[in-house]
Amino acid sequence: MNQKGFIEIIVIIGVLILVVAGVAYYFGFDHGFEKPIENAKSPSPEASSLITTDENTNLKKYTNQQYFYTVSYPKHWDLLEAKESNDQYSASIEKLIEEQQKVTFYETRNDNSARGEFEIRVITNKENPTLEQIVNYYYKDRNINNITDIKIDSVPAKKFSVFEYDKEGAVIGIIYNGNIYYLHYSNADPNDSDFEEHRIIYDQILSTFKFTK
Repeated sequence: MNQKGFIEIIVIIGVLILVVAGVAYYFGFDHGFEKPIENAKSPSPEASSLITTDENTNLKKYTNQQYFYTVSYPKHWDLLEAKESNDQYSASIEKLIEEQQKVTFYETRNDNSARGEFEIRVITNKENPTLEQIVNYYYKDRNINNITDIKIDSVPAKKFSVFEYDKEGAVIGIIYNGNIYYLHYSNADPNDSDFEEHRIIYDQILSTFKFTK
């Protein structure tokens, strides 16, 4: 092979190397139109609540395994569960107590009429205040009335009413197992045409609230 032919081969090899390197760089670079790779799904956290249905009583049973309580509500109601809420109430008392969990049981309706709602809040009892202190501080701007001593599942509790814009709410505060539990529902609502029916349901829900530990 003469020198000229050898040089041509070297040039061809060099060109091929450059072409291969350019192709590899092009396809290895993220241009934004490549087919996305589906990310592996992270494992779901361990469920902290359980819902079961009792066919004999026409009720659903909600059990919270993290805060150790259970409560039953009508089958035709639904629930919305939230954690670490930052609403105006928890923000106003963050120096004393901290909201950890909130679940709202509510009536599902097809019209715009007032629906029934029953709410449970769980708050960490950091500084071990008394029930009286919690009532007066937590709802200090809500016109508290009718404070009475009751028991929920044999545990001492405070029941009181609070003014809520155009209606009156009923609140039951309980200190148990290092947490504060607030059970909140409507006590009087002029906008609720089915209030008497809802009142019966609230009493029924309240009667089923139990601690599991």
